[in-house]
Amino acid sequence: MSYAVLIIHRHDGRCGSICEILQEYFLPHDLEITHCGSYEEAFGPLISKRWDLVLIDSSLPTKDGLETLRYVRGILNNPKIPTVIFSHDSNQLLIEEAMAHGADDFLTHDVLSSPSGKERLLGHLFKLSKAGDHHVIN
Repeated sequence: MSYAVLIIHRHDGRCGSICEILQEYFLPHDLEITHCGSYEEAFGPLISKRWDLVLIDSSLPTKDGLETLRYVRGILNNPKIPTVIFSHDSNQLLIEEAMAHGADDFLTHDVLSSPSGKERLLGHLFKLSKAGDHHVIN
């Protein structure tokens, strides 16, 4: 089964480690990762494809992660598609705002690179598969 994951992150070299982590997590599964550096860059892919998981950096260059999350939720128009905010900052207010704006999860970079982060991301993908909402990439 193939999964489509969109990562919206600022281009500062950090995505390399995040993408490596994701590739390792999903190695037994067929995973297609698309990277975008901003909301504006992600707009085309967001409307042209069905995504199984969207990861959003909380610190984007033009629209912050929360504003981007609101736009992503509006474009996807499907509350079942998991959206996860990731950040270096574990500020409780930021976490609460992300969840209030429709994020399914909030992961710090430390958690993202840990076994519990792996389990949380896999859980979001497999929840879709079990519900029958997973989109198979051709």
